[in-house]
Amino acid sequence: MNLECGDAFERENAEWIRNNLPTYEAVWRQFIGNAGNNRMLPMHGLHPELEKRRKAFSQAHYSLAVYCFQLDKSFKKAATSVGEIGGPTALHRDLELLRKVVTLIGSIRDMLKQIDESLKLNGSLYGPLQEFYVIRSALLHGPQPPHCYVDGLLKLPKFAGINPKRGEWDDKQDWENVDICSFVYFSDFCDELKNSFHQLLNRQTPQIFDGADRLFGTSVSSQNDASVFPITQSSGSADPLLQGSSGRHSC
Repeated sequence: MNLECGDAFERENAEWIRNNLPTYEAVWRQFIGNAGNNRMLPMHGLHPELEKRRKAFSQAHYSLAVYCFQLDKSFKKAATSVGEIGGPTALHRDLELLRKVVTLIGSIRDMLKQIDESLKLNGSLYGPLQEFYVIRSALLHGPQPPHCYVDGLLKLPKFAGINPKRGEWDDKQDWENVDICSFVYFSDFCDELKNSFHQLLNRQTPQIFDGADRLFGTSVSSQNDASVFPITQSSGSADPLLQGSSGRHSC
């Protein structure tokens, strides 16, 4: 059983998921699966409390992949279209995209927190992402960050995390007290944010399989014959997300 037996999102983006979330398919195959009609494959003999945790875990795990996919699309857009032309309109466009990026990062952190709580990982899964959550909070709830243009390209300060470093900006600082020499080009800022977040995410996600294995102690793949769940295409839009549904319609 592989992602080609998943729902529309998983089928259509199976290769992207394998390349960018390398532990997702193994977790899905062992502990979630797809029985169709928005349902996981059954895990027979599981205590009702553990089954409740498995449902919460599966929803957060699926949502994690969707948010990561959307984040990747936003980063690709940033790589080709932001920070190019000075002026208020371009600035607002660029900051709006950046706020979308950090909103998705926050959503990913929240899904990891739900997975962490479902699998009783005691904060080890999502805790290291707090650094990014601080940056998210500053951009969403603080004043507009200071900025400048050099040769028509937007520059911003580096944002402070949990432990601010010299030259970094947080939302409690006055604009005029920020050293403009510490600013970085917006494109470089986005590249660094993408690379550091992606590296941390891939260091954290292997915990998911181990945590699920410890908690559930069995697998859906050992209890269900994948051959009884043939792939069928759902009618209408190929992606249920476009219809306001994240259900698992195939298999």
